[in-house]
Amino acid sequence: MSNTEQHSVIAIVALVAAVAALVASAAALFGVNRQANVVTPAVPSSIATSLSAEPLTDSAPETAEQSQQSLQSLTDELRQEQASRLELQRQVNQLEEALAANSENLEDLRQQLDTTQPADDNPAEGFADSGSEAAQQAHQAAFGESAAGASFGRGFGGRNRTSQQRIASLQEAGVDEVRAGDLIQRIDRNQLAELELRDEAARGGWLNSDEFDERLDELQNSAPDLRSELGDDAYDRYLFSNGTPNRVVISSIIDGSAAQAAGIEVRDVLISYAGQRLFTMQELQDATREGVRGESVTLLVRRGSSDLNLTVSRGPLGVTMTRDLQEPDR
Repeated sequence: MSNTEQHSVIAIVALVAAVAALVASAAALFGVNRQANVVTPAVPSSIATSLSAEPLTDSAPETAEQSQQSLQSLTDELRQEQASRLELQRQVNQLEEALAANSENLEDLRQQLDTTQPADDNPAEGFADSGSEAAQQAHQAAFGESAAGASFGRGFGGRNRTSQQRIASLQEAGVDEVRAGDLIQRIDRNQLAELELRDEAARGGWLNSDEFDERLDELQNSAPDLRSELGDDAYDRYLFSNGTPNRVVISSIIDGSAAQAAGIEVRDVLISYAGQRLFTMQELQDATREGVRGESVTLLVRRGSSDLNLTVSRGPLGVTMTRDLQEPDR
C-alpha cells in the first residue's frame, strides 16, 4: 500500500470516528428521560442518511477538506435542530403559563358570579323570561333580596343598608322595634348560612350539583318572608320607607297584545292582577303564568288619580315595564 493510500485510509477512519463521536454527543444532548416524560428528538435526516449510507468502497476517498465540510454541515444541522427544539419548548412553556392564568381567571369569574348583583327585573315582560333561578340566587347571596322579592329574607329589599337602617324602615312601616329587630336578625342569619353554603360548595367542587340545589332550596324555603309576615299594606310602606321601588309602570305596549285589547295605556300603574298585589315585574310575570291560560282575570290599574278595573286574558300581557317609587295610600 502506497503512502498516499495509507493517508487516505487514516483520514477516512478519523472521519468515521468523528461522526460517531458527534452522533453520541447529539444522543446525549437530546436523549430521552422517560421517567420525566421527555420526548426523544429525532436524529436529523441528513445525519440518519449519512449513518445509513453504503459501506465505503474502493472509490476515490474524500479529501481532508471535503471531510471537514461534511463534518461542519452535520454540526450546523445539529445546532439548528437544537435551536428549533428549544424554541418549541419555549412556546409550550408560554402556552402552559397562559392556560394556568386563564384557569385562575375563570375561577375568579365563577366566584364573582356567585356574589354579583343581577338586574332587578327584566323590563320586557311578555318578551322573555326574567329573574332566572341562578340570577336570583346570586342576587340573594349578595343582597338578601331576589328579583321576584322572594326567598332569602324574601321581599326584604333595601340594598347596601345597615341592619339598624333596615330596622328603622320597618319601624316607619308600623312594626314595633322588638319585632323589627327579630325579623332583621333572622334574615341576616339566613343570608350568612347561604353564603357559607356557597363557599363550602365552591371549595368542594359541588356548586353545580344536585346536593347544592337541594340544600339551597331548603335554606331559601326557611327564609323569613317579610311580605307575608307584615301584610301587603305594611310591606308597601316598608318598601317606600326603605327607598325600594314599590310600583310597576307600563312603558310600552305591543300592537295586537292582550294589554292593548284590555285598554291598558302607557304610564298606567299596575296595582294588582287577579286579586294579587303587585310590587315587582317578576310578580306580574308569575301571576300571568298561573291558573288557566286565556281565562278572564281582573287587572287593577291606576291612571292618574283614578283606579280602573280592566279585564284581561290570563297570559303574557305584551308590554314593557319599569319600576317606580311611589308613596303608598294612607
